[in-house]
Amino acid sequence: MTNADQSLDQANRAQAIADLRKQAAAEVPMRLARQAARQAVERSFAMPLLAAGFKDVKVVARFPTDGNDDASYITGSTPYEEAIKEAERRRAAEKQQ
Repeated sequence: MTNADQSLDQANRAQAIADLRKQAAAEVPMRLARQAARQAVERSFAMPLLAAGFKDVKVVARFPTDGNDDASYITGSTPYEEAIKEAERRRAAEKQQ
């Protein structure tokens, strides 16, 4: 392979990589990738809770940029231990009624 052939090959590869990156970053593939990621995270967090007996579990995963660029809401989540204690309190209250 000559130097010119190598240069042409490298240029073609670089252009192909740039084209693939542009296609992958397009709206539809990114939307599908985000949707798949949300579903995977929601399942991963919901399954152990369901297995532990929490029947009405709903996990909602969001990217910080979903409708709002302010990710400060992330720090306002309920810690796991508090959520478990609250669920236990609710169950105890339901049993007493």
